[in-house]
Amino acid sequence: MTTLAEVLEYNEVNYFYPVEALTAFYENLGSGDLESREVCRYFEDSYAGIYDSVEDYAYESLESCGDLENLEESLRRYFDYQSYGRDLVLGGDIWVAQLVNPYAVAVFRNN
Repeated sequence: MTTLAEVLEYNEVNYFYPVEALTAFYENLGSGDLESREVCRYFEDSYAGIYDSVEDYAYESLESCGDLENLEESLRRYFDYQSYGRDLVLGGDIWVAQLVNPYAVAVFRNN
């Protein structure tokens, strides 16, 4: 059974992922049957980053993929990123872990 300490040690040597985010991922994963390298690989596949809010993630993800570029600027400002972010969580596209420091959220894609 792989412990959180083993995963964090493996991460420190091989990856340097944010410890709080990796801890939240490990706790959500709920399986001690995986080896440390497998936990880190699954983390890498689903980790979207640390954001100030889900709204910030929604904004960045839409801006980076260009989905709103076809809209005129006057219409783009009416897009509700907060509602879109909430819908991503409620729809199961992503899950979020509230971080203690620095009062932010880690966002993970459900693959």
